[in-house]
Amino acid sequence: LAYSCALSFFAPMSMIYQLTRLHPEVNVPVRRMVILSLCIVPHQTILKMFQMNGATPITKYFNCWAAFGMVGILQGAVYGHANIFFAKVLKIAKSGAKLSVMGIFRGSMFAACRDMVSQGIPFLISPFLRKQVFDRLWKSKEPTAVSLKKWTSVFSCSVMSTVASQGLHNAQTTMQADQSLSYVNTLKELWARNGASMFYKGAEARVALNIVVNLLNQ
Repeated sequence: LAYSCALSFFAPMSMIYQLTRLHPEVNVPVRRMVILSLCIVPHQTILKMFQMNGATPITKYFNCWAAFGMVGILQGAVYGHANIFFAKVLKIAKSGAKLSVMGIFRGSMFAACRDMVSQGIPFLISPFLRKQVFDRLWKSKEPTAVSLKKWTSVFSCSVMSTVASQGLHNAQTTMQADQSLSYVNTLKELWARNGASMFYKGAEARVALNIVVNLLNQ
């Protein structure tokens, strides 16, 4: 409960920041971002607990890649709750388009692919990067050095994979914030509004959130 609550203080602020990055015409002062984020901390905490409890059997019984995808869908639903709330308050959806809380699972395909990239790249590349780069640059086998090299490689891969998966994350965010959009129209809307920046815009917020997650996991 404490972990879910602590993370739920930071995750909504990351979500509203990314939403406003995709909609620069919506000007939201930082103070209002914080206030709106705090409004949904209790809801996000409960959803986060359900997500974590649901992810445990998935990671235990399924192939790692299937697990990455399914956990991504659950995570996407938690994000979806925040996106829908912020989109309603900030009136981001197209005029006349209704936003339902049942839309938390919209864009699940994007969410599954996002986590297969963001979790899969560190899973595959981190050990290789540590062995082929950091172990060669720093040959010390002291426990502190070994730990530092491990976490440096994990963090490097995490940043790369987060940026690489940001386009998929933005697609799900857009699809949840405007429930009139199909998968294809979501991509068209994103490109028309943001151009090539749709693939990386807002990634800095997810990188910062990953740092918070890693600190809480220690």
